[in-house]
Parts: sequence; C-alpha cells; structure tokens
Amino acid sequence: MNWYATYLAHYKSKLGMVCSSHDPCMLLKNKKSQEDVCEGVVLLQVDDSTSIGTKEFHSEEELATARFDNHGAVFLGESPVAHNGCELSFSNDTYVMSQIQHVRKVKEIPENLSNEEGFKFFRSQRARAAYPATMTRPDLLCYTSLYSQVTQEKFTPRSRKSFNRFVRHVQGVLNVPLKFVRLDPDTLSVVTFTDASFSSTGELRSQLGVLVVLRDSKGNANLVHASSLRGRRRARSVLSAEMFALLDGFDAGFVVRELVSNLLGRKVELHMLTDSRSAFHITTTLISTKEKRLMLDVHLLREAYESREISRILWITGDSNLADCLTKIKNNGTLFKYLTTNEVHICCNAWVDRDLRPVHLVDVPMNNREEMMKEVSRRLQEVDERIYKAIPNDSNNQVVRKESRPSV
Repeated sequence: MNWYATYLAHYKSKLGMVCSSHDPCMLLKNKKSQEDVCEGVVLLQVDDSTSIGTKEFHSEEELATARFDNHGAVFLGESPVAHNGCELSFSNDTYVMSQIQHVRKVKEIPENLSNEEGFKFFRSQRARAAYPATMTRPDLLCYTSLYSQVTQEKFTPRSRKSFNRFVRHVQGVLNVPLKFVRLDPDTLSVVTFTDASFSSTGELRSQLGVLVVLRDSKGNANLVHASSLRGRRRARSVLSAEMFALLDGFDAGFVVRELVSNLLGRKVELHMLTDSRSAFHITTTLISTKEKRLMLDVHLLREAYESREISRILWITGDSNLADCLTKIKNNGTLFKYLTTNEVHICCNAWVDRDLRPVHLVDVPMNNREEMMKEVSRRLQEVDERIYKAIPNDSNNQVVRKESRPSV
C-alpha cells in the first residue's frame, strides 16, 4: 500500500494523470488539445510499472520519475523481456506473452504418495497451474477452476488420475503463447462470448464461462478477459445457468467497453454472443418465465439492450463459441485456432436487425377505423418480414431467421 500511495500521488501531481473509473491501478493521461483522446497509460503493480503512450509522454515520464531509485526503463523489442512472470516480446507487428517456464513446472502426482500427502502435492501443483491459466493460457482455465473445488474429503484416486492426465495434456502443448495483433481502431468492437454448464459442480451450481475480445471488421481479435467460475447462485434450469453467464459477461464486457471508449475518445459497440436459443429469445423478445427472480435478471439485460448499452445479442453455433471450453473439459478447436491465428469467425443462427425504421402512423387515415387497422397490420407485417426473413443456412442447410450478415 505504501508503494501504491507513493506512485499514485507522484503520477497525479507530476504528470496530471487520473485513475481509470474501473481500476485504481490504471492511470490515464489525455492530450491537452483533445481532452477525450488518451496520450498515455500507466499500469501499477507493487513497485513495478508498465507504461504505454506517445514519445512525448515517455519523455515526460522519465523526467518525472528520475528521483526514484530504479533500474531504468526497458523498451519492448524482439528480445524477450521478463515482467510479472511473463516473457514479453514484439516482432512482426505482434506482441507476444509467454509463460512456458511456469507451465513446465507443473508435475504429475507420484503414485507412491498416500492420500493425505498426495492431496498436499495436488494442492501445490494446481496453484502452480492456475497462474499461467489466468494470465496467458485461457484453454486451461476450466481445468484449474474445477480442480480448485476439490477438497481433501473429495480427493480420491480418480481425482489423482484426472489431474495426471491434465498434466500430460499441458506438457504436450507447452508453447501456446498469447498474442496481440494490430487492430483497426475505426471498426473496433467488444465481443463477449458466454456459456454455462448446468449443475455440473453439484448442489445445482453451474460452471460459468466468459471470454471477452476486441475485434475489428477484418476478424482480427485480441483477448482481453477470460474467466471460468462456479456460479454463486443455484440454477434451477438450463436457462437460468445461461442467463447467469450472460449477466457475468455483460459485467465484464461493459467494463472493457468503457475503458476502450475512454482510450479512443468515442463509444465502442458491445456485442453479446450465446449459443443458447432460449437465452437469446427471452432477452430479445417479450417471452417470460415462471422463475420470478430470474425475470429480474432478464429485465436488467433487456433494459441494457433497449438503451443500446448492448448493441447486439446474437445466437451463435456451439462450434464457434470460444467460451465453450471454459465450462467443460474438452478440446475446443475454435479456441486453439484463435490462440494460434488471432482470428475470430462467428457463425450466427439468428439476430435482430436493429437498424430498421420505426412504423410511422401519422399519415394513416383516421376517419375509417377499419381501414386504419388494416393499414397498421400491413405495416407491422412488413417490419416483421424484414426482421425475420427465412433463408437457407450454408453451414448446416437448416432454415433460420435472418435478414443480412451482421457486422460482427
């Protein structure tokens, strides 16, 4: 806390930086000529700091921090730089984060250990695997989340075998770094993938997965947030679990959207993606459910959707959902392909075209009630046909409700 207070007061007084609205350790500085455009960003972590900005900002920062006894600034280049347990490098216009040394340290549980000693060894190794999973390896998040729920009473020989299989899988795919490519800022949007595994952890608790990326119109994307957690509330149906995941995804996506909007000086669109047909329809239509508490969550999402805090909610296929492997132990080729190519291609089943013109009734003749009702019905039917126009889907030859390709 002493380091944080010292750094925070210094950056605020000397550089005129302000804390982000969602993270007190993230400091922003706007240009003097343009108050809504960010010039530099500083991230604080104990006695280390990471700064990103223009050359003028770096010059000001060096002068302002000259009084501190430090090791000097290290600029990121092709040679790796160690920071916060990661190896950072920059080459071919791509930033690379790797924790291969930490992944190599995860070991299998020896067979000759007793159940008590085996659990102590298991506890240390799952913590060792959780660090790279939360930093650079989202494909390991579901494993570490499920293993963190195993207590000493629940630790069995089956748990030992399962963890050893996980270690062998990790050792087989060691070199999977997290990459960040250059995106087009003019077409940038926040895309949130959500998924849920109903009652998979016992006691009607579900595993919830959320993955947030920044994506441009060309399909290039950078991972910003990923989580795989046990739901705090009990889900009484599959719809409840999917709605809980959507709520968590909206929270994470909204924070990312606000931060990116502050950096770019303009509002960025937020897109919510789910592979649950029921969750899509209950959010975008007036369908209700008998679960009264769940309806409060539904109304919250509907309000955000109607006020354009959520730009679009899309129903996608399960194969194109990057959050699918965050809720169940399986090999998700879509997520692994993203980690290697940094491209996200979305296959949509349905969405709502929100750019339609509203139905204007000013010019409807009011002298004849019957003619007025016919005209209103005809115009509403026109709008309905434009929103849901059945065309064959190329991927599975099924008829789905679409009108045109979405922008995401």
